[in-house]
Amino acid sequence: MVEYRLNIDEVCKRIQKALAEYKHELIFDHLQVMINPLFFGNSPIGFFDGAETNEKGGIGVEIKMSSGHNFKAHLSTGPGTNIRVELIVLWGVLFLSKSLGLQSLFIAEDSKVVIDWFNDKSALNVLMLQPWKNKVKELGASFTQIQAFHIQRIFNKHADTLSKEGLHNNFGVFFVEEFVQDERINNSYFSLFLGIEPKFLFC
Repeated sequence: MVEYRLNIDEVCKRIQKALAEYKHELIFDHLQVMINPLFFGNSPIGFFDGAETNEKGGIGVEIKMSSGHNFKAHLSTGPGTNIRVELIVLWGVLFLSKSLGLQSLFIAEDSKVVIDWFNDKSALNVLMLQPWKNKVKELGASFTQIQAFHIQRIFNKHADTLSKEGLHNNFGVFFVEEFVQDERINNSYFSLFLGIEPKFLFC
């Protein structure tokens, strides 16, 4: 079992100090280099975000296994509120991580409301969403180690882009792609709500 002794505040200070050395137009590229598993004890880190319109919602997930190996996924959640989408994407990053056989990881998102709720720092009193809250907590408890933290939106640009792609998917279809050094080496899709899982995730 991996013991985490990392101070997230200290990591953020290191990143902010490094950013000061770069030109503004290059900030995002350098963020993507710096925020990778090397900064987190080589533990995988999952980024997630949700997008919502009046008609439908979309979710985006990126899981970095290492600095050069990552998974990207997006899904249409159908109509609903913003907080519903945020709960589904939180469940989605946990579900994909578990499908990949991960037991320990960090997860990060720019919705402080959801992160604080997941970390038991605040309540989320939305009775209609209780089933999704239960699903998230149950799945989260199945990991050996997991840490969730809030990040600024600029840190979450890839997941945000993926969530907007999810808006255009067929309802409930989870598209998953695997990349090594930015080259796609595998892809699959399945119905999340019917439980048809992509075989390559279990190789």
